[in-house]
Amino acid sequence: MSFLLRSIVELANLRYLYLQQNLFIGRVPAELGTLENLRHLDVGNNHLVSTIRELIRIEGGFSVLRNLYLNNNYLGGGIPAQLANLTNLEIFFSHTLFFYFSCF
Repeated sequence: MSFLLRSIVELANLRYLYLQQNLFIGRVPAELGTLENLRHLDVGNNHLVSTIRELIRIEGGFSVLRNLYLNNNYLGGGIPAQLANLTNLEIFFSHTLFFYFSCF
């Protein structure tokens, strides 16, 4: 998946990215946040691991994102306060997120 996403990050005018139900395993790179025109990101129904905080960690990233679908993945750490920085976000779909919390 990382090769595919590294290539996608070079598509500066990309507005809609649908990667749902592809059985991707791994992390969603925060570099997707550098896509200045990305309005819709759907990575639902995969086997992605990480945290939402890690995904939106680039300051000013996802500046025009309106729809974020993360459903049916393995994301830890809960819903971070930084989500409020995505001021254009209209839809945040996280149905059946399998949150895990570290005990260490």
